[in-house]
Amino acid sequence: MFVERFFNKKSEELKVEDIQNFIAKKIEENVNLDYKGILILNDMEKIAKHVSGFANTEGGLLILGVSEEKQLAGKRKERIYPGAIEWTDHSYTKEQLERTINGNTDPPVPLKIVPVRKSEDDPKVIFLLDIPRSNELHMHKTHSFYKRLNFESKPMEREEIINFIKIRLSYERWAWFRFHLDEALVGFMGRVIVRLNPAFAETSKRNPKKIPREFKNFITLPDEKLIDIVKKVKIRDLRKLDREAMYFAADLDKINTYPHEDITPEEHMLFDDLRQRATHLSWDWQELVIDYVNFHKIHGDWASLSCIEFAKTVEDEKEFLGQISSYLGFLVSFSKDVLKLKSMLDEIQERYGEFESCKVIQSRYDWLKKVKQHESS
Repeated sequence: MFVERFFNKKSEELKVEDIQNFIAKKIEENVNLDYKGILILNDMEKIAKHVSGFANTEGGLLILGVSEEKQLAGKRKERIYPGAIEWTDHSYTKEQLERTINGNTDPPVPLKIVPVRKSEDDPKVIFLLDIPRSNELHMHKTHSFYKRLNFESKPMEREEIINFIKIRLSYERWAWFRFHLDEALVGFMGRVIVRLNPAFAETSKRNPKKIPREFKNFITLPDEKLIDIVKKVKIRDLRKLDREAMYFAADLDKINTYPHEDITPEEHMLFDDLRQRATHLSWDWQELVIDYVNFHKIHGDWASLSCIEFAKTVEDEKEFLGQISSYLGFLVSFSKDVLKLKSMLDEIQERYGEFESCKVIQSRYDWLKKVKQHESS
């Protein structure tokens, strides 16, 4: 992640020329970037200190094999820039380096090590350590917890450690609620665009990561464009969406039973509002359409007709399409709040890690639930 951010290249594409060009830019060390001369390879505890400091803060890139060039800025301030490349013997491997670093941190930091060779003929090497922000708190071998501060790794204060643990425990406790909520929101989005946008249904490969973007593009279309698209939807798909809306409302009610007392106030407000409004998502299209069919004595496969074809068949085009328009108005308003809640969940995952990584919490929750049921019986 940080290699691509700083070099605008994939890690496997990096060459010595890229390192030289990067050094020439004279980018100052900062909270996400650190240079270390190659001699630091003789002090693995020190490397582990910097690695855990990055992981416990915002993540970053640690370049092993580029010396530090210090410059004074004022009476007491010091700035650090990249100096020269310092190559090491090719006998060092990234696997050895990773094992040694992880032996000095608990738990191990999920870093990516990128070796850059001097040339095809000269196997001397430097290492780029790409360290993501971690959703764990990593302890150094010395039983200290480090943080990254400007261009230094410093021990965390007691209060900082306590606050980190509190946030992490709170996140884990509500992760199962958020995991299921996120899954339900994406499922709802996917069903809406598959049922109401025939073109998407035909071309979609059902990639869950693409669904929120496609959903947003669809529900933010101008009203006239949206109605024109939905007019082409088959009656059977409209009825299916109606049933699926009821399933979504039931999903939200079930998710509400998972612990979530201390989620953010914004999440609480949006979730509670969506849960109440979801009960109105179903417009009983099944019953409505059947009434039209019986009243107008329509025969044949009327479920395969598009909305506009059905409206013309029942000779009540204006009224039927008016109901479609009203339904879309409610759906669009509801969907915009779905996107807001999904955006909140995405921000939380980006900061603290994937909800799915906390699935173990569900087994604990289910076990406690069974114990309580057994005690009550």
